[in-house]
Amino acid sequence: MIIDALRDSNGEPLCLVSSSVESGADLLKVEYFKADRNRPNFATVHKNTEQMINVTFTSLDLLLHTEALLSTIDFLSSALSSGSLPPSPEEPKQKSEESSRPVSTKSTALGSPSDSDVIDLKVMMQLGAFNVLVCDRSCNMADIKIQGFNGCLLMQGPQTHISTRLRDFIVINVDPKSIHKKAISIVGDEVFSFTMSLTPKATEGDGYTDTSKTDGKVKLNVGCIQVVYLHKFVMSLLHFSNNFQTAKEALSAATAQAAEKAASSIRDFAQKSFRLSMDIKLKAPLIIIPQSSTSHNALEVDLGLITVGNSFSLLAVEGCPLPAVIDHMDVQLTQLKLSRISMETDSQPSTELLEPVNLVLKVKRNLAAAWYHKMAAVEVDGDLKPMKVALSQDDLTVLLRILMENFGEASSLQPDQHTSPDTAALKHRTALMLKTDYPKDENMVELPEQEVEEEPLETMKFVFNIESLGLVLYSNDPKQAAAVSHHQEGLCLGEFTLHLIKASGKMFNNGAMEASAILTACTLDDMRTGIQRVTSRMLGKRGEESEEAMIDVTYAQSASERQVVAVFQKLYLCASVEFLMAVADFFIQALPQSSAQAVPTNTMPDLAKTSQLPLKQLAELRDRTNTDPRTDSSPRTKLRLVIVDPEVVFVANLMRADAPALVASFQCDFSLMLEPGGGPGAPGGQSMTANLRELKVLACPFIRTKENQAVTTVLRPCSVVLETKTHPNQPLTGCVTVEEVIVKISPVILNTVKTITAAMTAKPIDEAGEEEKIEVSSLWSTMNIYACNYWFLGVDTASEVTESFSDQDGRNVGESFKVDVKVIQVTMESGLGHRTVPLLLAESSLSGTANNWSSLLYLCADMTLEVNYFNETHAVWEPLIERVEDGKRRWNLKLEMKNNPVQDKSPVPGDDFVVLPEPRTAINICSKDTMNITISKCCLTVFNNLAKAFSEGTASTFDHSLKEKAPFTIRNALGVPLTVQHSANLRVVASPGQGKLHEVGVGQSVDLEHSVFGTSTRGKLSALQRQESCLFNLSIVPTGYSGISNMAVDKPGQEAV
Repeated sequence: MIIDALRDSNGEPLCLVSSSVESGADLLKVEYFKADRNRPNFATVHKNTEQMINVTFTSLDLLLHTEALLSTIDFLSSALSSGSLPPSPEEPKQKSEESSRPVSTKSTALGSPSDSDVIDLKVMMQLGAFNVLVCDRSCNMADIKIQGFNGCLLMQGPQTHISTRLRDFIVINVDPKSIHKKAISIVGDEVFSFTMSLTPKATEGDGYTDTSKTDGKVKLNVGCIQVVYLHKFVMSLLHFSNNFQTAKEALSAATAQAAEKAASSIRDFAQKSFRLSMDIKLKAPLIIIPQSSTSHNALEVDLGLITVGNSFSLLAVEGCPLPAVIDHMDVQLTQLKLSRISMETDSQPSTELLEPVNLVLKVKRNLAAAWYHKMAAVEVDGDLKPMKVALSQDDLTVLLRILMENFGEASSLQPDQHTSPDTAALKHRTALMLKTDYPKDENMVELPEQEVEEEPLETMKFVFNIESLGLVLYSNDPKQAAAVSHHQEGLCLGEFTLHLIKASGKMFNNGAMEASAILTACTLDDMRTGIQRVTSRMLGKRGEESEEAMIDVTYAQSASERQVVAVFQKLYLCASVEFLMAVADFFIQALPQSSAQAVPTNTMPDLAKTSQLPLKQLAELRDRTNTDPRTDSSPRTKLRLVIVDPEVVFVANLMRADAPALVASFQCDFSLMLEPGGGPGAPGGQSMTANLRELKVLACPFIRTKENQAVTTVLRPCSVVLETKTHPNQPLTGCVTVEEVIVKISPVILNTVKTITAAMTAKPIDEAGEEEKIEVSSLWSTMNIYACNYWFLGVDTASEVTESFSDQDGRNVGESFKVDVKVIQVTMESGLGHRTVPLLLAESSLSGTANNWSSLLYLCADMTLEVNYFNETHAVWEPLIERVEDGKRRWNLKLEMKNNPVQDKSPVPGDDFVVLPEPRTAINICSKDTMNITISKCCLTVFNNLAKAFSEGTASTFDHSLKEKAPFTIRNALGVPLTVQHSANLRVVASPGQGKLHEVGVGQSVDLEHSVFGTSTRGKLSALQRQESCLFNLSIVPTGYSGISNMAVDKPGQEAV
């Protein structure tokens, strides 16, 4: 088949169909035999075969050319559209009459028992060679070669047997620049062998309860197929097929009527319990992903061996005479591996990235799902054995280069750059030809949709158990210079593991879904050798002996709502700065150094052009997005995150158990709800709530033991509540509320923070060699300004106002956010180690509002302040910044900031007055209260002691054995036991109980602290008022003596004798 209108690269007419067979040989040979079963030699000569057809095709070469195929489709479409006539109304009648005629007895009579061995029809087909070359006007893309295809069809009474075999199959990448020519090839003797036997009505009648009988048997053996994946090659084939996308859509529309006719028969077939016995052995494809088309480094994915087998069982159904048939299918995937190889030599040295893993699936199919609903249609139970991935820096570099180079090469392809105007016209004309409205069949009855709401049925139920998933990081070995280096255990950096994952879920016929995933534990270990450390666990679960799940995620989906709930419990995170820097350095060094070489330089201008869409296309894209009907029925989305009892430890040195560390713990409850929009393209509503409770920070040794409890509270437990809301077409409103923030600052705390931050600072690199000398001999010589690259010679490129102008739609007008911090208390203390004495106390509160931050920001804040210092001589607090109005409230300060719109500053002709425009930003800070600052000799002494303590404490070591001093300590020095009763605003340190009576033995002591009831009074009473109040009191009753009642204890230095 030759097309004279199109020419190849040599100027010859384009040949679409040809054959490479030698002259004089047979290209196609068809033999037909028909024997009489009544002859005596029917069994010996014809082997009980009544009809036999042998088809032999020697060789066929096919050329798939873009313009040629479009021309052929155009010719066939015009010919079919002009020659096809609508069916006459008499044809359906004739067909109905023919269908109503009685069938002859000869055709329906059952054969005699002796005819069971007779083969009615046998078809043998053999294809020698089949070659396909895919190309377009500019270049060749792929060469496909198929050899040794054999097929057989055998019809013996009601049974049908089909078998096929394929010996060789290869796809060649004809790109001359690529070194990987074989895109798809076969590793082994044959591609596949397929056998299928169909026995209709084998399971009807008495055979229904016989599980050994089946309606069909399938046996499939597939050899190993090697696939070399080059993204550029795959995308070139996709671009080739996109030229016929319009034709494919038109043809699919033309076959819609036939699909509707077949739907009823398919539904009837689904009602039957069709039993298909399967014996499948599939050598999974071997996928090789090179770094690029010119690189030998590659990633090899071996999917192992897939075996599928099944059996049948019966399940008794109450109230039904027939049992339900259950198909038990066993699917095993064994020896799944992932490796990095070098394809430069035939031996292909490799390093294993994924250890061989096995996956076992047990599938139960309910063949009676149409009427038996107590069991899901499909139940899947999966079991994945431990899986571990090992990565070195070189491995990660190759993976990243695959993403950049292999996938980046396809960016140089321009799908329409070689398309001629004739080709575009052909595509358009072919689409118009194929878009034909086909008449509907009058005999087809359209059933009305049932609107009766039925109970949803389970279509699928699954349970997956994964023992563990691990990731091990290795550093590079500088001594190995091979293309593929092996992993050295001594260079192991860390290991991340997910332990015992269980995922389960259900899917329903109405689209609803329920799924859950449970993770028992998650660990991250520091595996570096040669480093002394007291612990290697960086991430784990607090209380590993507990059986509670560490992570529990639940997902639910319905027609109107989607909900995700995630619960994290007992999470332990050691944020070791040294280990984190080592992991960060691992990924930084693995990044490819020359990312600009991933894309050819000659394609960069084209990419820049293609990345800019015309304004018309942008407008059309925006209109299509706004008119998307799917936005109307988008469901509501709810997301909730709960974090229970986590512990985050910041430490700089892992080698010492007493290394300074900061420990943070909290409780978190986060909720997010997304409402769908009210119309096409309209934004929906959003509501977010975050509740952070019991947030506290401690300064303590890295490893705490019962003997070493040297702890300083940096931040006392506080709560933070954040709420934001956005209604459809309404601005954002939100607020954050903090009850109280109590912070303690001491030399040991600053020393801890300083040590941790110092470890986070990158060490300066010593630059070897002398600095480059600057040549100044030609400083005053004449130079060409166009060859100089000085900043003062640059010219700023102007832009049109229409390019950067954006019209304000007013949707964000009315934004509001409020902040309310009721109590802020900062205490500066001095002392040795964790045993410190408070010297300076500042108490404040803050409330503010921010409006319209997207357009014209308006900020208003109100702050109060009170500062006291501690007089160690008299053990009392004295004011530094006093309260106002006779001690009724704190000193107040107001802040106001406002952004004004831009005004035209150009004068108007005829105006005699100069109008000064309002400033762009106006900031007002004012206070109507008088600030009274009291400075005494004792105050100066306090500042001197603080300066001396902080300068010495942060620069020197401290004693970790000293514990934090409690606010109140009762020590029994009376010589007799005594009973202590305190008020409700006090409690024993580290005691969860609420008891008020405590017995103190001789020489023993009791530490008291403020209870949770002190929160409400802390914001109302200052430190001076609290030390004079009687809210904190106790009663002491010595054994055998009268007691002392209601003794105020909040006044330091007071003793009872």
